[in-house]
Amino acid sequence: MTTLTVENLVAIGGNRWTKNGHDRVYLNNWPELIGLEVTRYKSGNIWAASLNGERISNAEARRILGAITAVYFDAADGQIHVKWGWDTPRSMTRDELYQAIVDGIHAAVASL
Repeated sequence: MTTLTVENLVAIGGNRWTKNGHDRVYLNNWPELIGLEVTRYKSGNIWAASLNGERISNAEARRILGAITAVYFDAADGQIHVKWGWDTPRSMTRDELYQAIVDGIHAAVASL
């Protein structure tokens, strides 16, 4: 496993946020890190989606995107945290989605 630091998480696309004693790196690119690719119409609706190169339904892509409102690394505890949304994917559990995010982050950091 690679060691996660504020610097290497910023290097893979994270945004550092510090306020009121908190030091976090938000990873808004978490869909990319888990291999979710979404193509959209000009309206913003999903036109096509794939997960790790395998086609998935537009509805499932929307559920995956709606399952998470934020992913961040907390420098104080050295952990990746997920704020869950209201949607629930059918193709994976929350634990599997969390693990995919952690694995994707570690893979991106290892490839620096």
